Amino acid sequence: MIKRLIPFLFTYFTICLHPAVQSQNDSAMAPVRKGNALVRLNRRLILWAIRDPKPFCDTNYVKGYTRVFTLGAVLSSKKLSMDFQDIASGNILEYNPATIYSPGLFINTSLFGFSITPSFIAIHPNSKKTGTSDFNDFQFNIYAKRFFYDISLQLYSGFYLNNTHAYKEFQDVEHYYKRPDLDAISGNFNIYYVFNNKKFSFRAPFSFTQSQIKSAGSVVIGTYLSNFAFTAKSSVIDGRLNSSFKDFPSMKSGNSFSTGLSLGYAYTYVLKKKFYVSTALIPGLGTNKTNLERMDSTVFTGKNDVSVKLKFTFGIGYNTDKWFLGWMLLTDNYYGSSTSTPIEISYQVSKLRFFVGRRFNAKKMEDKILKKFKII
Repeated sequence: MIKRLIPFLFTYFTICLHPAVQSQNDSAMAPVRKGNALVRLNRRLILWAIRDPKPFCDTNYVKGYTRVFTLGAVLSSKKLSMDFQDIASGNILEYNPATIYSPGLFINTSLFGFSITPSFIAIHPNSKKTGTSDFNDFQFNIYAKRFFYDISLQLYSGFYLNNTHAYKEFQDVEHYYKRPDLDAISGNFNIYYVFNNKKFSFRAPFSFTQSQIKSAGSVVIGTYLSNFAFTAKSSVIDGRLNSSFKDFPSMKSGNSFSTGLSLGYAYTYVLKKKFYVSTALIPGLGTNKTNLERMDSTVFTGKNDVSVKLKFTFGIGYNTDKWFLGWMLLTDNYYGSSTSTPIEISYQVSKLRFFVGRRFNAKKMEDKILKKFKII
């Protein structure tokens, strides 16, 4: 970045002292020579700054696109779901937000990407059965040469009980049991190192600024940090289910904090340099601490217990130099255990995307500007 900014420190002087804007009479010869020297210096600096770097990856396996950005359309569905399991009986409550599909646009560069999915054009299937959810879901995926980062923050309000009909008390109910007063928030930070970073690219199936042209895989190691919390105006365990959750029938709120290390493997299979299937399975092991609160304000504080995290990604698509399309799924699953509280909390952060996009060569735009100023 600094390398590309240096030449522009001289741009103002280059334009002001360029021969085309200087006087042509004899008395201005000295300034012209001085201006020409600055022009030549600026030209050399700009050409040095825009020089294409040597390929980082093995070009027999990964195709890079120099100074390229991608633009496309996406249909995505994000979700933060949570499970509460009674340790004594093994009974579980599976709370999911209402499914929402959001059309939008995305843009990616070689380092990071972001998407815009306006909520006012969102699609709400089965809203009569599951109710509706309000949410703000921010998921950032940053892909560097050797590392990639997953950072997310989710705030959800309104859930339905996905396994409503698994309980005899609800078997005659047509729709799902809904909890519009149930709120949840999750914050997660993950960092991973890709060992075979010369031949395997995480950018290829997820940011599209590279293409995997030959099958390859890599061992991946990382670390994670996550905090999850929920709260409701009344017990998240409906009164009709008290017999199934005898040890903790009036749970109002709680939180779970997890941290640990991950180790797994990622692989991309490529067919004819254009079709690909990419997947990664990265389990993690660490510790978690759970706190729970009853309606009567009784608090149960957990100890540092063993926790498990599972990251799973899957993508399938078609790639050309200009166009690409496909489907991807990214999930982070956190499974908490507890030896000192009667309820165990697990939760999942996921993103599903259908996409089509095009690569644009920023180098051509850059060359037009440089030619206009006679740099090249």
